[in-house]
Amino acid sequence: MMNLIKMIRIVKKMKTGFMFFLTITFLNTGAEAQSDYVVTIKGDTIKGEVLFLNVRGNIERLHLEIEGQKKKNFMATQLRSAFVDSSDIKIIKYLDKYRFMKVVASGYLNLLYFRADGSLTFNQVFLYKNDGEMTELPRLNFKSRMSDFVDECDDVAIKIKNRELKIGDLDKIIKEFNDCIDRKTLQSTNAVTQLAQPDLNDQTGDSFESKRIISNLRVKFKESNLPNTDFDEIMDDIDQKIDQGKKVPGYLIEALKESLQGSAELLELVSDLESSL
Repeated sequence: MMNLIKMIRIVKKMKTGFMFFLTITFLNTGAEAQSDYVVTIKGDTIKGEVLFLNVRGNIERLHLEIEGQKKKNFMATQLRSAFVDSSDIKIIKYLDKYRFMKVVASGYLNLLYFRADGSLTFNQVFLYKNDGEMTELPRLNFKSRMSDFVDECDDVAIKIKNRELKIGDLDKIIKEFNDCIDRKTLQSTNAVTQLAQPDLNDQTGDSFESKRIISNLRVKFKESNLPNTDFDEIMDDIDQKIDQGKKVPGYLIEALKESLQGSAELLELVSDLESSL
């Protein structure tokens, strides 16, 4: 009888210990999974629990609860982006309203969801091209309107017109369209590279000076404490334009300046780069 009582006590202790282990494991997992954050317009990344507020007015807002700190509210216009529940959130102006949009698929053509007025759920389907062209998913006259929207790729547009691709094939439409754009971009890049090749081995004058400034910019940036948001990507794009003998677009220079806000020395180098281009 005593042995039986002793065994019962041992089993109870084992259960208690096991439940304690499960509780600690759950709490630790929850802490690791908490990875929501926002990126401010200045490039600061702030971690915390994100709650999207009711859709009202022309600028959507969110609430950020930061551990051990006072809660903060942000308007969409104060942010560059966010990351919530394992999804990228972009801020896009659509129908005169700055909206939070959840990225579902990305590429040249992006699939996003946004919230209708009065809704807390991201359930409105939105299509956005990196050149700024955008539309809600056309449910009426889908064949005509969608084929027009993807007319950069004839093969995809024809499949939609012939009903080989329908509204239920949206994922496939986006993939085929982005694959098509990638192929065209690669072909165009190869063609430009071949035409410009005789000049690539003779970087003199302004081209050499631009390369020198870019190299200096990369070194100085690594020495700074600025967050690396889009800096490397922007510099790679500028480098590529110079190598291909193309004009560096003004928006790349402006984006570079924006990513270096807070460092007068780096901004001065950008001005030198702009003068050399």
